[in-house]
Amino acid sequence: MFHHGKQPAPESATRPAAWRALALAYGFAGTVTVLTLLARLGLADWIGNDRPLLILFIIPIIFSAYVGGLGPGLLATAIAAVGAEYYLIPPTHSFLFGRPMDFVQWFFLVAGGVLASILNEALHRARRRADASQALAAVTLASIGDAVITTDAQGRVTFLNGEAERLTGWKNAEAAGQPLPTVFHIINEETRAAAEDPVKKVFRTGSVVGLANHTVLIARDGREFVIDDSGAPIRQADGTITGVVLVFRDNTEKKKAENALRRDERFLLQTGHIAKVGGWEFDPVTG
Repeated sequence: MFHHGKQPAPESATRPAAWRALALAYGFAGTVTVLTLLARLGLADWIGNDRPLLILFIIPIIFSAYVGGLGPGLLATAIAAVGAEYYLIPPTHSFLFGRPMDFVQWFFLVAGGVLASILNEALHRARRRADASQALAAVTLASIGDAVITTDAQGRVTFLNGEAERLTGWKNAEAAGQPLPTVFHIINEETRAAAEDPVKKVFRTGSVVGLANHTVLIARDGREFVIDDSGAPIRQADGTITGVVLVFRDNTEKKKAENALRRDERFLLQTGHIAKVGGWEFDPVTG
C-alpha cells in the first residue's frame, strides 16, 4: 500500500523523465499504427483492394491510448484515418470517397478512436489522482512522531513508518506481507501472555479499539517497550473494511518515571509511619 522512505524527486529530475515517457508514448503510437497499415497493405493480394477492413486500426488506437492517454491515442487515430483514406479506401492515393459505405466506416473509425482516447485519458487522470493521494498519505504517516503500522484485510503488514521500524526492529520492506503478530509482537507485562491481535479485534468490533493496560511490545532483537496504542479500521466508500491502521507510542520511560514516583511515595509514607511523623500540605491561594 505505502512505501516508506521515498522522498518526492526534485522537479528538475522528474521533468526529463516525464518528457522521455511522453516521447516514448507518442513513438509507440506512431509505430504500431504505421505497422498495422503496412500489414494491411501486405495483405492486399489476399483480401482485395475493395475491402479496407478499417476495424483493424482500432487495435493500435486502443493500445496507444491505454499506454499514453489522449495525445498518443489521437495521434494513432489521425495516422490511421489519413493512411486508410489515402492507401486503402477506393479511389486509392487520393482523399476522396468512392462509396458512401466507405465514408461511414471511416467516420466510425475516427469517432471510435477519439472516444477511446478520451476514455483512456480519464483512466490515466484517475490513476494519477490515486497515486498522488497515496503518496501524500505515505508522506504524512512517515512524518508523524507516533509509530504507525497498516495492514490489509488479511492482517498482513503493508506499511511501517520510521518510528514503527525503530520500535519493532523491522524494516518496512522486510515487514511487508508478514502477518501482524510476527512484526507487532505484544504481550501482557504482568502475565507475559500473548496479547490479543488488534487486527482481529478491529474486524470483530468494526470500530476503533485500544490495547489493554500493561502491554509490552517485544522488538525483533528482543528489546521490550511499554506501549499504548489504538487500532482503527480502514474503510472503502461503501463501508467495507479493507485493512487496519495501528498508532502506538513508546511509554517505557514514562512508565519508569511513574514507577519511581510511586516507590518514592511509598517510601515517604512508610518512613513517616515508622517515625510517627505527620504531614500536611498548605495551599497559599486558598489558605
